[in-house]
Amino acid sequence: MITVSLNFITLPTAKPNFAVTFLYVGITLLYLGLRCARRYQRPEFQCADGTYGWIVGCLMAGYLLSLVLPSRFSTIVVTAIATLASCAALVRRVYQARNIAS
Repeated sequence: MITVSLNFITLPTAKPNFAVTFLYVGITLLYLGLRCARRYQRPEFQCADGTYGWIVGCLMAGYLLSLVLPSRFSTIVVTAIATLASCAALVRRVYQARNIAS
C-alpha cells in the first residue's frame, strides 16, 4: 500500500487527498501490525501504550500537514519526518532495554 500510494502521489492525474489518505492508512496498518504482534515479541522489544500513542500522534500530525500543504514534495517530506519520528520512538525503547539489561 505504501509504495503504491507513493506512486499515486507523483501522478498528476491522481487526487491528492486520496493518495495521502492511502499512504497514511498503509503506514498506520504497518504500526498496527507491530502493536498487535506485541505479545509475540521479546520482552525488551515490547513497547508501552504510550509509545504507540506517540506514534499515532506523529502520524496524525503528518497526515493533517500533508492534507494542508499543497505540493507533492512537501507531502513526501512531511511523511518522511513523521515516519522517522515514529521509528525513533521504537528504537528508543530498544536502546532503553539494552541499557537496563547491561
